[in-house]
Amino acid sequence: MTIVKSDSIEGELTHWLKNEHAPLALKGEFILQKGTISNKPRGLWLSWTKGWEEWCKVESFGDLPNKTCLHAQLNPGLDIWLIDSMDDFLEVWGDFKGKKAHIKDYPTMNIISLYESNFWQWLKDTKNIDGVALTDKGQCTTRMRTWLYGWDCASIVIFNPDNVILKEENK
Repeated sequence: MTIVKSDSIEGELTHWLKNEHAPLALKGEFILQKGTISNKPRGLWLSWTKGWEEWCKVESFGDLPNKTCLHAQLNPGLDIWLIDSMDDFLEVWGDFKGKKAHIKDYPTMNIISLYESNFWQWLKDTKNIDGVALTDKGQCTTRMRTWLYGWDCASIVIFNPDNVILKEENK
């Protein structure tokens, strides 16, 4: 399992939210919405190395009107599951399933909701993982072949938002 410490995560981290939610987020107050599909865990989602911003441009969402961009910093010492390849994904999925995972064993994009709905809890409780970081390369290699379909870009989700420090952009 490719686990990295949060201190080793390089690149810009940003968090986008509606303008009216920015003041509370800057004070560390969050309402984490339960996702509508279980392939995206509940947590604080961060754009990594402009992943979200670039995806929005490609999808013609423009400059994200009525949104605030906050800069994010991860607390040091967090354990992050880094997905930079299909092997990174398969190793953890296989551990969860209790057997070595092969290409034919993992859920495809056709399985929108994880039938093992306790996967994210297992990752937190059994593996003591604080978050998941999907690189651009990892997103490309898993996109159309796993239930990571829909993550769309280089991103990081931190399960406990208290492990993220948000700051306003320097003007």
